[in-house]
Amino acid sequence: RRLVNWRVGLIAVMMLVADQTFFERSRLLRYDLVAAFFALLGFYLFEKAEQSERGRYYTASGLAIGAGIISHPNILYMLGGLGLLMLLKHGGAVIKQKKLYQFTLSALVVMSYVIVYDLIDFKNFLLQNRGDKLHFGLFDQWGIWHNLVGETRRYGRWLGGGELFLNVPRTTLLVFQFLALGAFIYLVVYAATQIKRGNWVRKPGVRLFLITAVAVLFHALLLSQKAIYYMA
Repeated sequence: RRLVNWRVGLIAVMMLVADQTFFERSRLLRYDLVAAFFALLGFYLFEKAEQSERGRYYTASGLAIGAGIISHPNILYMLGGLGLLMLLKHGGAVIKQKKLYQFTLSALVVMSYVIVYDLIDFKNFLLQNRGDKLHFGLFDQWGIWHNLVGETRRYGRWLGGGELFLNVPRTTLLVFQFLALGAFIYLVVYAATQIKRGNWVRKPGVRLFLITAVAVLFHALLLSQKAIYYMA
């Protein structure tokens, strides 16, 4: 809503409700959706920071992203994605700007107790995750390639409705997927047009495309054996 208008914001909410996989997970007491909330909140606050150039918004954005990461490690893509937006907008000079450190240090402050605990009890941390091929297949030989190849299979399962709701019409799910695909194609074309014209990094649609691309690539390349409810 803030980036475009209230109509687009309302459509976005309706789309998420229409996706049966997202809706099913929202009914459960899980941290996946809490992490998604903090990711969106961090992006919202980052946008306010970039528009107003107020340091407190960079700090607030970092705190939100840090909270998202400790809710679910997958939200690491937002830390990298927002850092990429800073780099593209300000260039290498961003390393000398206070905003970068306000953002990153705020995120680290929130995550610090997890980091410190894992370092102090590193041996136990390794034992807890030993042999976890479900989440750490990335570190196997050809791990990234296997993740990427498996992505088409996961999209196929999502298209078919998966195993969450049996014998339920897929009408709303197909509407969500059609609108999401249309929106992504639009963003690709829009971003390409703006890049050709110059001053593209200041366009909200381009920033949305970049964050979306980072999220899709992060999940496709670095995460393994994802269930389909990650897709939305």
